[in-house]
Amino acid sequence: MVRKCASKTTNPLTLANLFLLEVQYSGRNDCVGGTMCLTKDEVIKIFSEGFPGSKAVIEEVGDNWAVMRLPANTKHLRPGATVSGPAMMTLTDAVMWVAIIAQKGMQGFHSVTSSLSINFLNRPKHGDLIAKAEILKLGKRLVVGEVRLYSEGDDTPVAFSTVTYAIPHIK
Repeated sequence: MVRKCASKTTNPLTLANLFLLEVQYSGRNDCVGGTMCLTKDEVIKIFSEGFPGSKAVIEEVGDNWAVMRLPANTKHLRPGATVSGPAMMTLTDAVMWVAIIAQKGMQGFHSVTSSLSINFLNRPKHGDLIAKAEILKLGKRLVVGEVRLYSEGDDTPVAFSTVTYAIPHIK
């Protein structure tokens, strides 16, 4: 049964598009933990179709890790000319999701954040943020990972996060 939503907001990822993505990548749901399921180009395509307005850029994906960049602009700043906490949390969430779909394929596409804890360590410089995610535990139903955020060109983290994702059972 399909329900009609009363909301006027539209999501470019329609049910039809989601179905096409699932069909295209459905044969790749049997990935083994520790082995990438999707290529970087496939992950970029899924991310851009799922989040067409996102300015975040997928830099790299690998076995149990991903790196993304947020080209910071005035929209991401808060008073005091520093990158806002919500922008950093959004990037943290996105990079972990990217690492998960690279490992789990379309099964990872349906994953949802169940916990995200962030510690702000240093004031980020005005400029691009780099997020590096590492999956620590890749289970059937839960994925646990950590994310470190850096100002571009600086090796000192500006934030550290632990993130847990739930992977729903798809029938």
